[in-house]
Amino acid sequence: MEENKEIIEKEVTETEAEVAETEVVEEATEEKVVLVENEVKFNYRTMKYLNMYIIKHKKKTFLIYVIFSILTVGVAVYSFIDSYLNSDKPDFIFPVLFVLFAVYMMYQGLTIEKALDKQLDKFFAGKETTIQITEINDECMYVARGTKDEMGEAVKVDWASISEIHEIPDYYYLFMGNNPIVIDKRPQANTKGTVEDLKAIIKEKSLSRKFVRVDKEILKTPIKDDEQVEDLESSEETKEE
Repeated sequence: MEENKEIIEKEVTETEAEVAETEVVEEATEEKVVLVENEVKFNYRTMKYLNMYIIKHKKKTFLIYVIFSILTVGVAVYSFIDSYLNSDKPDFIFPVLFVLFAVYMMYQGLTIEKALDKQLDKFFAGKETTIQITEINDECMYVARGTKDEMGEAVKVDWASISEIHEIPDYYYLFMGNNPIVIDKRPQANTKGTVEDLKAIIKEKSLSRKFVRVDKEILKTPIKDDEQVEDLESSEETKEE
C-alpha cells in the first residue's frame, strides 16, 4: 500500500501542477471571438476523473501492474517445474514467493482508486476550489483560472499547441504535451454556446491530431454531479471537526 500511496500522491501532485502551470502561447490582449464559454470547477469530482484517466489510460499504470503480475506468475510456474524435475528435494519457496508477489501487485492495481480517494481527501482539506473559464473559438482558446472571488488574467492558447484530444463521457482533456486543459462536456458547464457547438469544434480539431475516446465509465463508483461532490466534501470537513 505504501508503494501505491506514493504513486497516487505523485499523480495528484503532478496533475495539479500540470493543470495550474499549463504553458500558454501569449496573453489574451486582442479582441476575443467566443463561440463557447466553458466553466470547470476543479473539485473532487473533476480531479478524481482526471487523475484516474491519466493513471488508467494515459500512463496505463493498471496495465503495468497486470503485466508484472502475469510475468511473476510465469516465473513462479517455471521455477516450480524446474525445481520439481531437476531436484531430488524440490524447493517450492521461490515459486511461493513469486506467487505472493504477483498477488501483491494485483492488489496494488485493484486498489488504485481507493488510494486516490484518500489522497484527494487530504488534498482538498480546507482548500478553496479553483475555477477555470475557457473561451473557445475555431482559432484558439482563452483560459483563465482563479477562485469565485478572484479570477486570474485570461491567456491565449492556440489550437496548434494542442497535440492530443482525449474524451471520456463527461470531459474533454486537451493535452499540450503532458499538460491538460480540462473541458466539462455537461450542458450546465457552458455559460455561452451549446454542447453541440462544443462538439462541432472538438470534432473538427480532432481530425488533425491524436484523438482518444473512452466511452465506458472509468470509476468503479461514479460521481454523478456536483451536489454529490458537495456532500462528499462536507462529510470530510465534518470528520475533521
